[in-house]
Amino acid sequence: MSFYVVGTRPNSVFVSGSDVYVVGTVSVGQDWRATLWVNGVPETLSGTRSSASSVFVSGSDVYVVGQAGSSQDSRAMLWVNGVPQMLSNTTSRANSVFVSGSDVYVVGFVGWANRRATLWVNGVPHTLSNTSSEAASVFVSGSDVYVAGFHGNRATLWVNGVPQTLNIPQTIRRIDASDAASVFVSGGDVYVLGVVEELVGCCELERVMLWVNGVPQVLSGSESSASVRSVFVSNGNVFVVGNIRE
Repeated sequence: MSFYVVGTRPNSVFVSGSDVYVVGTVSVGQDWRATLWVNGVPETLSGTRSSASSVFVSGSDVYVVGQAGSSQDSRAMLWVNGVPQMLSNTTSRANSVFVSGSDVYVVGFVGWANRRATLWVNGVPHTLSNTSSEAASVFVSGSDVYVAGFHGNRATLWVNGVPQTLNIPQTIRRIDASDAASVFVSGGDVYVLGVVEELVGCCELERVMLWVNGVPQVLSGSESSASVRSVFVSNGNVFVVGNIRE
């Protein structure tokens, strides 16, 4: 078995056959560049400030999404086989990509001060919410499109555009905010990974959460800092990637 550890800030990995695709960001002086590695070999996707968030391979085509520009003046980007496509001409970012058949699904947000969760289907934007929100992850199963993120400071799962606020266990009494970072569908079951911010005394602590078909499970105790990246299910086993700091 081979392991690949690459780049200044790798963000996403996809395996197709015997090939390993990783995307992320490489520092260039005081700047950074969106980069794709194929079996460890890097390919710079942009000659200007940019970052890559997610990669998906379908057949011989490689899809990468991210952003170009600085954070408050960024543009959501889709690269197909290295060819760039700007998804929005206003401040925006693309966080996740999924390909189903001939359709390309990308999620992220549009706007900065009042960011709005957005789903692009074949480049056409669909606003998921008109209030403060962001879409972090997309998964397509059959004819259903699942999008995970937050809406109004609460972890949210959109199913075919309809939002569902994800429940928090009653044992967590003082909730400051919650967020969903990743969604995966397997065998008809929907897995969503996220974080809940809990107020304990004067402190804000974080708990890693996994929702299975909307039912919440607490995966960690109260941590001073927690973040999660991805959930993956294989043969009934659930794999979660993130980090916590006590």
